[in-house]
Amino acid sequence: APLAGGAALAPSGVLPQLSTYLRGKLPREAVAEIAQEIRAQLDAFEQAMGRLPDFIDGHQHVHVLEPVRGLLLEEAQQRGYAGKAWLRDSADR
Repeated sequence: APLAGGAALAPSGVLPQLSTYLRGKLPREAVAEIAQEIRAQLDAFEQAMGRLPDFIDGHQHVHVLEPVRGLLLEEAQQRGYAGKAWLRDSADR
């Protein structure tokens, strides 16, 4: 379930399946909600752990697909994660 809600992104209360991202079937309104969800998940981690994450890896590697990738990179840069958190590249063995 999404932490930030999101009527366009997760109308049934469940984040979209990988196939939705792969087919580019996300509603246009969902992009802003993805950015909110990224912030909410990173906030939840930092609050629970009291520190930045060591690495970031999306479920089923959704973090490497657009628009998630661009939004995640932007948020990570704004939070000062550069050089402090690893972002998993699913193409790298």
